[in-house]
Amino acid sequence: MLNAREKFQRAHGNINVKINKNEINRFYQSGSAKVFYPKSPQEIKELVLVNTAGGLTSGDNFFYNVEITNKSKIFVTTQTAERVYKGINDNAEIKITLSLDDTSKLFWIPQELILFNNCNLYRRIEVDLKSNSNFLS
Repeated sequence: MLNAREKFQRAHGNINVKINKNEINRFYQSGSAKVFYPKSPQEIKELVLVNTAGGLTSGDNFFYNVEITNKSKIFVTTQTAERVYKGINDNAEIKITLSLDDTSKLFWIPQELILFNNCNLYRRIEVDLKSNSNFLS
C-alpha cells in the first residue's frame, strides 16, 4: 500500500527558444523536454517539441517558451501524440508561452492528445502578439 508521505519520481522539463529571421538566437532545454530544429531549405521552418519521459502523470511539469521575431515562419509541433496517464493527487502541468511579432508567422499544430482514465492535466497556453514599432513611423 502506498504511504502518503512517499514521493514518486516526476518528470520536469523546460524549453526556452527564440527564433529571429528563421535562425535560432536562444536555445535552452532541460530535463525531459527537448527541442529539435532540423535544417531545411523550406521557407517555413519546423520546431519539434519532445518529451523524453514518454508521457505525463500527476506531478509532472513542463514549461515551453517559444519566441518568433523578424519575419520568421515557424511550424511548431510535438514529436508524437501527447499521453496523460492516470495519476494520484496533483495535476500534470504544461505551460506554453508563444510570442511573435507582426512580421512573423507561427503555426501551432501539436500531435493529438490522448487522455487515459483518471488522468489529471492542467494546460495553459498564452499567446503574446507584439506590434513591430518600425511599421508605426
